[in-house]
Amino acid sequence: MVDISYYVMQPIITSIKTGNIWHDCLLIMITVFCLTCINKFCASAIDKFQLLISSITWRRLKARYSINIIANPNSVVDTRLQVPEEYLSLLHHLHATDINICSAKSIPTSTNKSKTTNPDPLDELVNYFITSTGKQDLLIAPNIYLHIQKAAQPDPKTSIFAYQTIGLLHYKITLYSYKLTFKQLKGIITEWTVAYRDYIKEKNKGNFYHFTLMPMFGSPNAKVCINFKKHLFTTTKSFDNLFFDGKQMLIDRLNFFLNNPNFYEQRGISHSFGLLFYGSPGCGKTSTIKALASYTKRHLVEIPLSRIRTCDELEQAF
Repeated sequence: MVDISYYVMQPIITSIKTGNIWHDCLLIMITVFCLTCINKFCASAIDKFQLLISSITWRRLKARYSINIIANPNSVVDTRLQVPEEYLSLLHHLHATDINICSAKSIPTSTNKSKTTNPDPLDELVNYFITSTGKQDLLIAPNIYLHIQKAAQPDPKTSIFAYQTIGLLHYKITLYSYKLTFKQLKGIITEWTVAYRDYIKEKNKGNFYHFTLMPMFGSPNAKVCINFKKHLFTTTKSFDNLFFDGKQMLIDRLNFFLNNPNFYEQRGISHSFGLLFYGSPGCGKTSTIKALASYTKRHLVEIPLSRIRTCDELEQAF
């Protein structure tokens, strides 16, 4: 860009001479400062205008798909577990294809969450938001672009639970294409989701987890989000070191349940196996449950009934 001060500096200095050397020096310094600021402002404005012109495309969008990402650092629930699976699938695709992102922000974890000796090995991809793709939208696949926008936060003054909106992180991620139809775009996102699920299964192969239903807040009549706390499940309990009356009968019934799914299907019976444990504290109820989970190689899901307030919440938990 041409420096405008080169053309106007000398005429201005000549016209403002007063004959007083101190006045002239002060006026010249003010003039140079003002012209420098004006020149920098004009250069910045022209650069931004050129960038705006270069970013404008006259192509028409053919398909667009948006994902809302919200995390609340004030929640008692681990905020990383509230991230949509499609977003995690997108992150996995970016990692797998080695596509660089411009800026990211760490997703905070709840300070109220109970600490465990076993770290959560589920997936490191849940630890951050993509907050920017740079000056232009990012081409992440043939004919698919990624756009990041920080969404507006709710006004705490108009919210009943104002404290829950403080520090809320909310981003809107849009995938769009000028050539693909919506069906084609959604199909590719589904492929990324399937690939991400396979990645998680392979990564956690052989691991089992203990899920515990977290307390729910707000009105029981309002729509609530069911959340679980997750721990890596490890135990030394097994039927080899547990002793009680009827143990062999329980093992036989378990083996029949595990090895004969056709028996249930032919009779139109749900392939399920229910047990009710009762007894005084320390009699072995929890130890037997751990042995059952270890024997059947299944996850544990714990639902404290004291945290269930409505039938709808109970249905969602299951």
